Amino acid sequence: MNIRIGAVEHFYNAIGVAIVKLDDEVKIGDVLLFLGHTTDLTQVVCSIEIEHQKIVQAYPGGLVAIKVDEPVRVGDEVFKLDEEAGDPQNIVLWKQMGRTLEVIFLTYQPVFTEFINSNHLADQSVGILLAAVSVEPGMLSPEQLQLRGPYTSATTWMTRLHAAADKGFLTEPEPGEFRLSRKGSAKVHQLIADSRKSMTQADPLDAQDADRLAVLLQQLVQSCLMTTPPPDTWSIRLAYQLMPGLLPPMPYIEQALSCLNGYRDDAHLAAWQAEGLTAPAIEVLTLIWRGETNSLDGLYDSLAFRGFERHDYATTLIDLVEKGLINDAGSHLQLTPNGKEFRQHIEDKTNQYFFAPWKCLSAVEKTELSCLLSTLREGLQTTTPA
Repeated sequence: MNIRIGAVEHFYNAIGVAIVKLDDEVKIGDVLLFLGHTTDLTQVVCSIEIEHQKIVQAYPGGLVAIKVDEPVRVGDEVFKLDEEAGDPQNIVLWKQMGRTLEVIFLTYQPVFTEFINSNHLADQSVGILLAAVSVEPGMLSPEQLQLRGPYTSATTWMTRLHAAADKGFLTEPEPGEFRLSRKGSAKVHQLIADSRKSMTQADPLDAQDADRLAVLLQQLVQSCLMTTPPPDTWSIRLAYQLMPGLLPPMPYIEQALSCLNGYRDDAHLAAWQAEGLTAPAIEVLTLIWRGETNSLDGLYDSLAFRGFERHDYATTLIDLVEKGLINDAGSHLQLTPNGKEFRQHIEDKTNQYFFAPWKCLSAVEKTELSCLLSTLREGLQTTTPA
């Protein structure tokens, strides 16, 4: 069980530091849960100070300053997560990676926006064009796009491919088979170069920290690529085709995080496809499981962009009811106990596959990686407009 180690007595918002009165010991690398009326923050401990002196471990009875990634509040309780119940450090680290990738995107979002607007493209076209770069000199088809994105209909993928072709960015040498045109290749490679220039200019880390972060992510990506299936590594290998060199480090860091996103997709696909469900079925099950919707109308409104018809989701719901995974409550869909257990099983299996290669990093290296990601994210949030 989780161990209560204290409570927050003060929070310095300007510097992101919580003052905690300790009832138990805490050390660098511990995973803490800050819990309160409006607080639910899981945090790897990267910095502990007593009276402005950095320490690696603190003991009960005193006040300590702990650096946190998000605001906490006076009175919040602080718990140390139970490491025997799994590896909480991995879960927290993965969440940090996602948040960091989102902040990095803000550094080059203006480049993407200008590219889309100046070329009169739909937002989805950029992903299509980057996928086309990833498979060069081969060709791209709806079937290939459905390997990673089976939740979107093949018809919708084809429509998006034709839209990019209509703008002169793709050619269709064979029916349903596309590749970048000369114009498309030149413009997309320039887009990549301009985006990476923006990332590099925004990098707030000193050279040593940036290089170290890139190397740690390199270890992790290589371990994912070399791990024996399951899962298959189609998605991460597609992302890896766009991997730049280690220098400058910022573009490498961004693409390494994108590769890990790809491997997460590989792990999730392996987890649910073995269970015999369709892609729309697992997505419907997930939305209900997360509490994001509880009706057929809500499902269709949320997923209309996927390109399936309303009756497709109605048929999917009937199938899930017959499998005993959701109830038949009409306008108020809920997972049955079996459904909750099944969906949690998919999540646990995804984590099992996804985190297996992470054993390449020691607990100390994971703490270092977590702290470098926090420093990068904090620096970017300070300098990059939201």
